[in-house]
Amino acid sequence: MKGLTLFKVVFTGAGILALAMAAWLFQKERAFLATSEEAVGMIIDFQRYERDGQYQYHPVIIFEDRAFKPYQFVAAQASSNLRTGETVTVLYDPEDPNKAHVASFESTWGGTLICGFLGLIFISVGGGLIGWDIYHNRLSRKLQHQGRHVLARITGVEENPSFQINGRNALRVLAEWQDPVSGKTYTFKSRNCQPNSKMSPFYQS
Repeated sequence: MKGLTLFKVVFTGAGILALAMAAWLFQKERAFLATSEEAVGMIIDFQRYERDGQYQYHPVIIFEDRAFKPYQFVAAQASSNLRTGETVTVLYDPEDPNKAHVASFESTWGGTLICGFLGLIFISVGGGLIGWDIYHNRLSRKLQHQGRHVLARITGVEENPSFQINGRNALRVLAEWQDPVSGKTYTFKSRNCQPNSKMSPFYQS
């Protein structure tokens, strides 16, 4: 159970950090766009990078600032559609023209969207599990104070293959109770429990 708790905390924390990074990138890019200037850049070469056993080619772009001083940079995004000699629109910081990128949606907002998307996924998983625990704990406390106490008979212990603890299937205690008025039999299942010797009197593998 400690491993599951750590998983929830790590996923939620990673989601918060990713969203914080997305917010920071958004503010940084918005400030850049507010003062940036456009220039016409030309592709003069391609820089090859290896990633996951495959080669990607990033355009090397040269442009001139308003003082006609040349600068060049390697585009952050790989491209298979562009060719040497083609022109692209470049955005650059007039105070520091070395800070430049291609004027495209991907180059401008790609990092922000990726961090935001990953943050939402991590928070949805970790936060969802934490929220479920909170709901289940509140329900358990409500049942303990307001629920009807019955004497159920333990019928066994089963593995839950959809939930693992330390690499082993979690266990759930099974119990039955028969309503003396209606004669209807109800089956109860406990919460997921860590496999250990304490359940050996009830459990047969």
